[in-house]
Amino acid sequence: MINQPAFRIALGVFALALHACHQSETRVDVNGDIATIHDRGASEGAFLEAVSRIPAGRVPSAFWSDIANDRSYRMFRSDVAVFELFRRHQARPSTLGRTAALLAGGRWLADAVIEKIVNLGGEIPVVVPEGGVAFIIRLPNDQQTPHRDMVIYLALDHDIDAAPLRDALMGRSANPSINGITITDFSLYPETIAQLRES
Repeated sequence: MINQPAFRIALGVFALALHACHQSETRVDVNGDIATIHDRGASEGAFLEAVSRIPAGRVPSAFWSDIANDRSYRMFRSDVAVFELFRRHQARPSTLGRTAALLAGGRWLADAVIEKIVNLGGEIPVVVPEGGVAFIIRLPNDQQTPHRDMVIYLALDHDIDAAPLRDALMGRSANPSINGITITDFSLYPETIAQLRES
């Protein structure tokens, strides 16, 4: 006859050991994915797969901003890091000053095209508040890695132009009224990195 309390204890110990083993394997996999992301010799496919497997909250925002701002990485990889930085860490709402701190200098913005949307007649994927404005930030296109254009849409609660927006996001604005402008909404296109290579 089975000793029920002892059996339950043994079963519980086994479940805990199994869970600990699974957690250890997960940590090893995540560490391997982090190594792949940093490996400049890894294929673009391996890079994207590794990025997609990093769990939410597993790495700090600086992990992505460091890659985004480091031009020793291929431009495509810097662009993906920008997307992951926004997707995983950008708050709604957030001031331009707080977003600039998140972007940690935003060197990639020097090569990005920032366009103010002056005609809101068409559909855009962000909600623009009364008296506000919308922008499209087109990330630099890597001619060596064919993929869809990568775009960030921003909605702000005050109307400003593209130049002061770029300065604010790069942390170069000393104007507190501009740094205090709120990004009320943002959207990424494509929505996921899995869609980057789709035709």
